[in-house]
Amino acid sequence: MIYASTSLGDKEHLPAAFVDKGCFCPVQVLDGFLGRGLLQAFEALLTLELTLQHGVKEGTTDFDKSLQLYRTVAGVSLLVCSAFYIIGGILCFGRIRKGE
Repeated sequence: MIYASTSLGDKEHLPAAFVDKGCFCPVQVLDGFLGRGLLQAFEALLTLELTLQHGVKEGTTDFDKSLQLYRTVAGVSLLVCSAFYIIGGILCFGRIRKGE
């Protein structure tokens, strides 16, 4: 099997037939700062929605409370990271990183 060698580095494990046919074009959106930021913001909102949906009820165990705290911290940290990526995408951090 022939493997692709691209400059992105992320697709080296994919067979060359898949990369040549363009089957993974949507993945290239995630190479940019704005795409990553939007994906992380979406994931953070889903995580926070899951946390807020269940809420803390009477009679919940300590495990459920700690799980809700973990989900809240994970959602907020994802939201902060996504804000950094979105701002970086707007301010063209990608070009600065690539040295163009």
